[in-house]
Amino acid sequence: MKKIIGIVVLLLLCIAGTAFAAGVPMVQTTGTIVKVEDDKATIKANEPGKDVALYIGRAPYFIDKQSGKRLGMEDVKAGQQVTAFYAPKLTKSIPPLGVASLMVLGPGDDRMAYVRVSRAVPADNKSVLLYYDDAAVRVTENILANCNDIRLGDQLLVWINASYTLQEGTKEGAVEKALMLNRTL
Repeated sequence: MKKIIGIVVLLLLCIAGTAFAAGVPMVQTTGTIVKVEDDKATIKANEPGKDVALYIGRAPYFIDKQSGKRLGMEDVKAGQQVTAFYAPKLTKSIPPLGVASLMVLGPGDDRMAYVRVSRAVPADNKSVLLYYDDAAVRVTENILANCNDIRLGDQLLVWINASYTLQEGTKEGAVEKALMLNRTL
């Protein structure tokens, strides 16, 4: 019976996640994976009260934080540091349950953003201004070759320089590293 209820909840969250994917900002939780069972990972957040359990079987991206290489679901293990991105639609359980869209695994800087491009504006021949959710970042050719080829709907993982806030992210040098998810992985 628990398995049937779990499957129904997963299906409802997947449907809701698809509906929200285009226009709703992603939620980010950084912490440690405390448990992995079946296709669900429970995360103890670094920030009190932000613990979450996420279905990971439908997550399209698992990325190594240090190398930027693509990983698989089998690489998600208890004890790992993680930054998880997911839609804000969660159950009211404790911890809340959702569906992961991106999991970045491993130690390192937590200042990153999952950019689902809603508008790309070439700033000059060597950079592009990317609008997503309620923010914008400038990506230069030095950070991501062919950055001017980025288009509506592209998905990127960007590492933000620790001296900038996301509101200041349009400044030159705010993005340290960028990885195109949907076209290169």
